[in-house]
Amino acid sequence: MVIHSQPPTCTRMTWIVLTPEEVRKCCLEGVKRQYNSIVSGKVDNPTHGEEQGNAWQRHIDGALSEYAYAKLTGKDWTGAKVAYGDDIEGGIEVKCIHHDERERKGLLIRPVMPDHQNSVLMVGWNDTWEYVGWYNNGEAKKDCFYHKGKWGRPPCYVVPIPLLNR
Repeated sequence: MVIHSQPPTCTRMTWIVLTPEEVRKCCLEGVKRQYNSIVSGKVDNPTHGEEQGNAWQRHIDGALSEYAYAKLTGKDWTGAKVAYGDDIEGGIEVKCIHHDERERKGLLIRPVMPDHQNSVLMVGWNDTWEYVGWYNNGEAKKDCFYHKGKWGRPPCYVVPIPLLNR
């Protein structure tokens, strides 16, 4: 197994606060991502399980969490989201959830995500994000983490928060 870049070793509570200019930059990138989804016909696809209109927020939150992780690690953030892990220098995939989702969710790994990459979980909202932990995509693809999907979502693997590497 090849691991391109190890996420940082952090304490349990590593908070990253973005400046107003950083938030603006991420919001514009999130809107651009949703626009690209619209013109490519992927907007609010029922197979993605999004509530109507929720995809706008998810794209913006994704950009905010990616930027927060890049700020924490000193890595470059391109903002470009074309393939898994291509937006953070070193090929790390950043996933995010909101604080109110933390008790029922974990780090989501899709079957198509490259096995050699690591994914990190950020929890937060708007300008304040917490680095929670990381897991290798290949190691996450085990039966014990398999989730057949609900509400029209495709199957995936979900690593519970307590099992993430810190």
